[in-house]
Amino acid sequence: MLQPTFRPIISVIRVTPDRSCVEVNLDMEGMVASGFGNVIGDDTMRAAGVATCEAVDRLLPDGYELSLAWVELFKRTDDTGEGHAVINVAVELRTLGRAHPETLLGAALVHHDVEVAAVRATLDGLTRRLAPAILG
Repeated sequence: MLQPTFRPIISVIRVTPDRSCVEVNLDMEGMVASGFGNVIGDDTMRAAGVATCEAVDRLLPDGYELSLAWVELFKRTDDTGEGHAVINVAVELRTLGRAHPETLLGAALVHHDVEVAAVRATLDGLTRRLAPAILG
C-alpha cells in the first residue's frame, strides 16, 4: 500500500527588491499558503527556509508547529575544480502532546538560486513526516 505524500507545488519564491524579505507561496491541491522570512544580513537562504516553514505551518491542522532550526550551504569540489553546492536544513516539528520537538532533515542541490534550493531542502525534510497529518 502506498504511503500518502505531502508534495506542495512551489508557486512563488520572491526576494523583495531591497533584499529584506523572502516570500514563499505553496499550493497543495488548491490550498494556497504564503510565508515570509526577514533577511538578516545577506542570508536569504535562512529567510527562504523560515518563509517555507511559515507557509507549511498554515497548511497544517491545529496541534502542529514548525520552525527552522538551521540551514547550511556546503560546497564540494573534485580534483578538476568542478563541484556542487548543497543546502542542508533542519526543521523542528512540535506536536501537541509531545514534550520535545522532532528534528527533520532535508537537502537539495543548488542549481541556480540558493533561495530555491533552501525552499526545496526545507520541503524535503517535511514530506514524509507531514503526509499523515495533512492528508489524514
